[in-house]
Amino acid sequence: MKFLKTTLLTAIAAFALVFTACNREDSSSVDQSKIWLGHYWEYDGATGITTAKAQFRFSNGLGTILKLSDPANVKVNGEATTLENLSVTYLKTYTGVEDSATFVYTDVDNNVFTNTLVMNNAIDLPANINGANISKAAAYDIDFVGAPVAPGEMATVYIKEGNGSDWKAFSNSTQGATKVTLTIDQLAGLNTGNATIKIERYKAGTPASNPGKSGLTWVKYGSAVKNITLTN
Repeated sequence: MKFLKTTLLTAIAAFALVFTACNREDSSSVDQSKIWLGHYWEYDGATGITTAKAQFRFSNGLGTILKLSDPANVKVNGEATTLENLSVTYLKTYTGVEDSATFVYTDVDNNVFTNTLVMNNAIDLPANINGANISKAAAYDIDFVGAPVAPGEMATVYIKEGNGSDWKAFSNSTQGATKVTLTIDQLAGLNTGNATIKIERYKAGTPASNPGKSGLTWVKYGSAVKNITLTN
């Protein structure tokens, strides 16, 4: 449980910095044994797209972001990735759900690191949630569709107010769990009215093959977005 929380917090912190970090360097400027690997494999049910993402940082998940220097490169399932310049993230996208992604990172010294990520079990909201009224006066259980929470996984329900931009998270990382509870204290922070809801299953881990400074693997399966109404 402690490992799961630590790696999830690392991932969240890293994602928060992706589009805001200004400091970046070429990977050839640092000791290759101190490069941190971030490999992400995500399915988004709202778009029907699976995305592989690779990011490289110096020393740890919050370190200086690195742009790969030639001849360094990263491939996914044997195919070249595309550099997203703003976040310095290497991307490969697929239509529909893809079962697995094999990341092959080659550094400037021609050392090769291979890691395979397998998509999480599917997860979805119950069919009757679309259009449902959810009262903020009592806790509300979301009995999700899909396998129970496995070791190292977390199921998270997100709710966003109709005119809002931020998602409120409700999580359960208990092994064997089949539901996520919307607690009264968390619901209190949301306004009544129209809202949207989705659920995601995460699994965080550490690359088995890495330059020596560890890293993060992150697999996410996300549902489509449904509509609800929040009431008092």
